[in-house]
Amino acid sequence: MHEEREFVETHLAALVDGAPLEPELRQRLERLIAENPLYRRWYEQQRAVRQLLRERAAALRYPVPARLSVRVWRKLLWRQFGGIRRWAPVLAPVAVAAALVVGYLLVQSPSSRSAPMCFATALQTAFRQLQQGQLLITPVTDTAAVQQFFRRHGVSYTVLLPYMEHTVQLVGAAVWSEENYRLPMVVYRAGADWILLSEAPQEEFHARRLWLDSLHWNAVQRRQWSWQRCDTALLCTFWGADAMVCGIATTVPAQQLQQLMEVESESHSDGQAE
Repeated sequence: MHEEREFVETHLAALVDGAPLEPELRQRLERLIAENPLYRRWYEQQRAVRQLLRERAAALRYPVPARLSVRVWRKLLWRQFGGIRRWAPVLAPVAVAAALVVGYLLVQSPSSRSAPMCFATALQTAFRQLQQGQLLITPVTDTAAVQQFFRRHGVSYTVLLPYMEHTVQLVGAAVWSEENYRLPMVVYRAGADWILLSEAPQEEFHARRLWLDSLHWNAVQRRQWSWQRCDTALLCTFWGADAMVCGIATTVPAQQLQQLMEVESESHSDGQAE
């Protein structure tokens, strides 16, 4: 009986999903389902769940990965029920329901068809591309040229260039793209170090087209500067200006950057900036 139950548990999902099975395995499985009410109930439950997933798939902007339900119920139900194989057929509907909840929570506004871009990650990635010579930079030397460049490349808002000491050189501008979203990038040079600035309206974050870690976001809302040491050399900082969220990635030390930008000492740090 134990071997029979284990056989059904192992192959039931494949039968429901229409996956290839050896003819002998399929015949035995179908016979057991027909003869045993418990196995038949498991089969009907999984069929109902698969049908629900198919009906929901069109409404989910982020389709639930095929193995997501397995990961969910492994983590959530292992301790409670003392094992997976024993409870798999019974708990499968619960597992998939949990996966559906996760998928539903990922659904954003109907007007958007792409995942929200992480502002900090985009800034860090663009900076590393800049260091490697992979970021396409258009040389500009003044504010007017910067704004004209961004307008030509589909940036719909004005970028607020912060004050920089005369020792900081404006080098150029670039647009960093991910799917259909574009972020303006302003490139500066301070001696041997790069300074990369990006900005976006706060409404873009409220509309969930962009997102920022809550630690940085809360500091921005409090009109404070938030500092983060991304690695041993790369420093990122975020702040709010008018209705904009601004960010800088640089290898310039935090204290020197504050002096270059005449930043007030009151700021928030994640404890890694020096």
